[in-house]
Amino acid sequence: WHQQDSTTRVYGKIASFYRRKIIAPSLRRTLSKFVTSQSSLLHAGAGGGEIDINLPATWNLHSIDISFEATQLQRAVFKTQNRRSSSLQADLFSLPFPSQYFDVVFNLGVMEHFTNSEIHEALVEMRRVTKRGGYLVLYWPPIWGPSVLVLHSIARVMHVLGRSHIQLHPKEINLFRSKRDCREILLKAGLQEVQIKYGPGDFFTHVIVIARPM
Repeated sequence: WHQQDSTTRVYGKIASFYRRKIIAPSLRRTLSKFVTSQSSLLHAGAGGGEIDINLPATWNLHSIDISFEATQLQRAVFKTQNRRSSSLQADLFSLPFPSQYFDVVFNLGVMEHFTNSEIHEALVEMRRVTKRGGYLVLYWPPIWGPSVLVLHSIARVMHVLGRSHIQLHPKEINLFRSKRDCREILLKAGLQEVQIKYGPGDFFTHVIVIARPM
């Protein structure tokens, strides 16, 4: 979060614009179908809070991230708005909340960084803190997505230019592959598919997976 050279800072500015202007509106549209004035939400892996600040300030939003620097940024962001929001440094695999606490649990661009066993563990833990009748929403980049192809192209160009040491983001070892694989993962974690969709709402960046505890 704080050790970046000029190349990654330029990339960060582009990514920031994309998150605020494209991803956040898509997420807001998706979550609005499930959120009421009484709902409580958890952003499980919130990063620096750029997505959260672009969600309605009236939502009862909680955010966690494993990075201390990220949670500090989140809190600074929240101070700029009069919002019902809180930010904690916490582990996705051991969430510091009671069971069945949230109406909606969500994250964006998180699952692809974990192994199959870690994804299962994370989904089980997120299911634990989701209320019966609540929703789990995952924005999961697909292996064929244009953003993935663009980033890989940038990485190849940097390698040619002798900048191969630069890592623009954590390794994406488990990109979304198919609905069949996803359904199997959800079922093993005790989750029932509500919808798996992919489309132009976020410029084909993510597959949106919506599930409920079984």
